Amino acid sequence: MSNKRSGKIAKNIFLFIVISCLSLIPATFSIEAFDSEGPFNPATAVDDAGADGGTEEWNDPENVTLSDDKKATVRVDDFETSHYIKAADFGFSVPSDAVIDGVVAEVERRVSSTVSDSVVEDAFVKLVKNGVISGENRGTDTPYTISDTFESHGGSSDTWGLALTPDDVNDEDFGVAFSVTKSNDAGGDREARVDNIRMTVHYHIPPATLTVHKVVINDDGGTKDDSEFDLFVDGESVVDGESNTLDPGEYVVSETQDSDYASTFSGACDENGVVILESGDEKVCTITNDDIPANLTVTKVVINDDGGNAVIADFTLFVDDTEVASGEKNQFDADSYTVSEGGPSGYAVSFEGDCDVDGDVDLELGDEKECTINNNDIAPTIKLIKEVNNDDGGD
Repeated sequence: MSNKRSGKIAKNIFLFIVISCLSLIPATFSIEAFDSEGPFNPATAVDDAGADGGTEEWNDPENVTLSDDKKATVRVDDFETSHYIKAADFGFSVPSDAVIDGVVAEVERRVSSTVSDSVVEDAFVKLVKNGVISGENRGTDTPYTISDTFESHGGSSDTWGLALTPDDVNDEDFGVAFSVTKSNDAGGDREARVDNIRMTVHYHIPPATLTVHKVVINDDGGTKDDSEFDLFVDGESVVDGESNTLDPGEYVVSETQDSDYASTFSGACDENGVVILESGDEKVCTITNDDIPANLTVTKVVINDDGGNAVIADFTLFVDDTEVASGEKNQFDADSYTVSEGGPSGYAVSFEGDCDVDGDVDLELGDEKECTINNNDIAPTIKLIKEVNNDDGGD
């Protein structure tokens, strides 16, 4: 077999496997979207002594708001730690329905000298929430170099040990604070120089889920089951009882219509099948289909044109064994029935309308049928008998 032919067969097998696997996945209208804002620069930056024991104050901390070679500086000697630079007001506008996944802070930094293997590195790098330096330390042990270099702290799935909301990160008091230390006794004091700090917030908008459930009630002669009704969300086919992932928004739940069944919505849907989903919602809409009974009206007509005097009330009307009133609509299951009556004799009976000559009628779901029983009085008859008596000679 040629390599070309065997490669084609392998490709077809791969496609078959992929398509087969996809057919097992429930309907999905949305894939959970991950997004981010930033990197943004802070609007403010100040020196802050903090609570972690730093002793050396920063010069010109406001210079970190832009990457423009204007440096914030601090000189630290052996094992000394600086104050914090607390940078805030990054201008985030994360959507209110988002979930915060992580925060990244990047510091553009350098040191005056690394002669004699002197080491200046992070002491603390923490978030600022509600104006307070808090959370876990994300400082690294990467030494400062003599060239401007961005060092990254945190990550796209790291919230620094804090529960963060969109309101938190959008607040003007949200930001990052960092301090430096000279971590050895080589080479004397050194000047740490920071040009810029920037932040990125990673988040996602949780999708909603909607489950459409079908209930079929067959209490009036119907025979359909759940599987005979196709279900839809905004025209897209869904499976009864399976959860569907959707973007937040307004949707219309529907089904294939069947005139023999009355449909109603319940659960999260309104009476028209409309449902509003917000991010993170888990909602259920139920469509109930109840078979529609048939209606049969039996009407009595009495004709007295040959001396009869019976009235409608003298006759009792039946549908099978069920007594009914003349002219009133009666509900029945879908089935076959016989209309009959009881009453005075002397009347000829005939059927009209939807009954046959014997009073039989077939009812389907939702039928509106009428049967009329006519009773016509039977005219009396006289039988004349002639007798001839020839007892006196007649012939």
